[in-house]
Amino acid sequence: MLEYCPVPVQSREFKFDYPILITSDEFIDFYAGKGCFIGWYFNYIPIGRKPDIDLMPTPQQRVDRWKRMRAVRMYKPVVLADFWCDGSLVGGGPV
Repeated sequence: MLEYCPVPVQSREFKFDYPILITSDEFIDFYAGKGCFIGWYFNYIPIGRKPDIDLMPTPQQRVDRWKRMRAVRMYKPVVLADFWCDGSLVGGGPV
């Protein structure tokens, strides 16, 4: 059983698991309880020969996740970053 999380939590988001699980208090609390203090969120990016664009989150789903993450940042002891939606926090892309 994992006792400590030495690396940030990374979540790749697909449309079907959006957003209930990966932005839920239970999900964040579980990893924070393991010692994680950074959550790094990515969207599914359709690449390759036959990418399935239906798995991409919709623009509205991305906005909803962004709003939820902003709210969570106010009361959880973790740093959450969204690779695609948090560019405005750092004056450009977060990387």
